[in-house]
Amino acid sequence: MKGVGKFRYDRSGNFVDAENLDKANLNSSDYSRIIRAAEKILNDPDISQPRARETLEAVIRARSLGADANPVWTPNALKVQGLAHEALDEVHEAIQVYEEAIVLNPKIGVKRKLDALKKAVAGRL
Repeated sequence: MKGVGKFRYDRSGNFVDAENLDKANLNSSDYSRIIRAAEKILNDPDISQPRARETLEAVIRARSLGADANPVWTPNALKVQGLAHEALDEVHEAIQVYEEAIVLNPKIGVKRKLDALKKAVAGRL
C-alpha cells in the first residue's frame, strides 16, 4: 500500500496482513485514512474492548490532525467516534457525538442509532 508500508499475500494471492494494515492506517498522519480505517474496524461485530479503545484514540487523534477543521470530515469523524464509544458501552458519550454529527450533517446516517440509544437510556431511568 503506497505510503503506508509493505504487506504480504499468500501463494494464492490472499491478503494476510489485514491487521497490520489496519494498525498502519490508524497510526497514519492522514486523518481521512484514520477515519476510514476506524470505521471499517468498528463495523466488526466481534471487536474487542482493547481494539475499540485503540480505535477511539486514533479517531480523536484524527480530529486533532485536521478533521475538525474540515467541514466535510468533521461529521464523519464524530460518527466514527460515536461508533467507538458505542462499542465501548459509553452510551452517553456516543449520544453526545452522534448529536454533534447530526447538527453538522443531518444525513450522516446515525439518526436511528441515536434514537435507539436515547430510548435505551430512557428505559434505564
